[in-house]
Amino acid sequence: MGILSTCNTDQIHSIISTIAGLVPVILYAEMHYRLPFFRGRLYKKEPEILFDLPYRVQSDILPVLFLVKDADRFPIQIRKIEIILKSTEDGTPLQHITINESASITEKWFSRIIPVDVRNYKNEHLKVDCFARVQIGNRTTTIRNDNYKTLSGVPFSTYIDAEPLPTEDDWVWGDLHCHSSYTEDQVEFGIPPEHIRPMANAMGLSYCALTEHSYDMDNFQHSWIKNDANLEKWNDFQQNIRQLNQSSDDFIILPGEEVSVDNGFGCTVHMSVINDPNFHYGSGDGMENSLGKETEHHYATLLENLLPDALAIAAHPMSKPSFLHRLLIHRSSWNYWDIHPKLHGYQILNGLDDDAFRSGKQCWIQKILKGQHQFIYAGNDSHGNFNRFRQINIPMLSMHEHRQQLFGYYLTGVKSSTRQGVNGLVRDLKQNPVILTNGPFLQFHIKDTSGNKAEISDILTGKPQLLCLNAKSSNFFGSLKQIQIYSGDTATGKETLYKSITPIAGQYRTSVTLTLDTLPDRGYLRAEIFTRENKFALTNPIWLRGEPDSLNKPISNR
Repeated sequence: MGILSTCNTDQIHSIISTIAGLVPVILYAEMHYRLPFFRGRLYKKEPEILFDLPYRVQSDILPVLFLVKDADRFPIQIRKIEIILKSTEDGTPLQHITINESASITEKWFSRIIPVDVRNYKNEHLKVDCFARVQIGNRTTTIRNDNYKTLSGVPFSTYIDAEPLPTEDDWVWGDLHCHSSYTEDQVEFGIPPEHIRPMANAMGLSYCALTEHSYDMDNFQHSWIKNDANLEKWNDFQQNIRQLNQSSDDFIILPGEEVSVDNGFGCTVHMSVINDPNFHYGSGDGMENSLGKETEHHYATLLENLLPDALAIAAHPMSKPSFLHRLLIHRSSWNYWDIHPKLHGYQILNGLDDDAFRSGKQCWIQKILKGQHQFIYAGNDSHGNFNRFRQINIPMLSMHEHRQQLFGYYLTGVKSSTRQGVNGLVRDLKQNPVILTNGPFLQFHIKDTSGNKAEISDILTGKPQLLCLNAKSSNFFGSLKQIQIYSGDTATGKETLYKSITPIAGQYRTSVTLTLDTLPDRGYLRAEIFTRENKFALTNPIWLRGEPDSLNKPISNR
């Protein structure tokens, strides 16, 4: 008699779900998952205990997150917290903060932000070592940075920036793909939403989109596999985000869902649906009840039911799933042929400057060369991970860490304001100037011979005459190295480098005015910028002349 025949239904589901985790995942790592007869190497009879902090801040305060999860199962007492700032160059201690307390933690989620004054360390790279002295049962131990097995526990690295993010008035910056503690399953979890704002504000961000997994949001609270027909978790998420937004006028959380949808070939891809209060089922790759199944909706069917105030984006469209994910849960990539008037664009940057980003960019270029007016966006798919990416490597056996897919590393900049609220910000993400960046700022506009002006994402129907471009960077992001302006011709289906500009060495700001000629009758112009610290920014296009071929015509009220 095999193992499956001797297990109850929940145990069978647990075993099936474990198989889904044979490939790495990217949230704070869950270490309590186990099979009925096997705990694994990562399992501990103690809660997950970890610290986190932004990789860069531009404020006088460095927010340090202290997080304890599953203390309802493994209660602890905190005795002392210590945070030590050190010089990156020689490790010399610069500041030592000690918080003595005696607090019992018995809830599932416990978290707090510890503010650290860093105004004396502007333009410095720092090492940050965090310690928690805790009592677990009759044992007292010291946790250094986290209590995960197989990880290094080494100090965090951060930069205290004296300069703000390069920007101009009426622009805001955010992460369009991240997850919170509402995304929780057998091997992963995210940050409680209430702590995102102080962490993000210190980085210069004004918004983020929480795109929680559809196959997690239809579960009962604190269950990994049991579905709730009343969707209490989803409804609680919506209410929580509304309350957090009502309590803040300088930061917006866009409520969203990362929906598993059918790509038309019987495979599952992910779509970020933002600002739609309706729940969209998508469980095909959730591995909760079977080894992969058809997901509930074709992407076009979902988009037909999308509310007008919602934003729909193809999430990491060209990311290649692993062999096991393709085999077991039928995950795939978006297709070149995928188009729909309510699919607003593609999140081609997903925390990595990799082949998936470059393939996504080329796929988008081919689409706009056919006259399809769809945007590109950036996010990081972070689940916490402000400073260090802690990842399950082999489920229940090993983990590893690196500094990619960090919250706020790749940003979507949009000409907008937090004063407009959720609906206004989402509207602007669909029609206003939008750029992608990991540091530098770039915008441009075009004037025609009649003096009409078109900004990024606008349509210019007159004859183009002048292009005016502004580029900015900072010491941290590097001096300007190269500006490239591309021209696309929708008649020939070809894009060419129209103009390459090399700023003066050591220059952090520049303005360029070009007289335009020999442009296609119908097409676009777009721009890219690169710095000497290998940072970059990409703009969406300005469309030239005539009505677009695509159903996705941008509508501007500017």
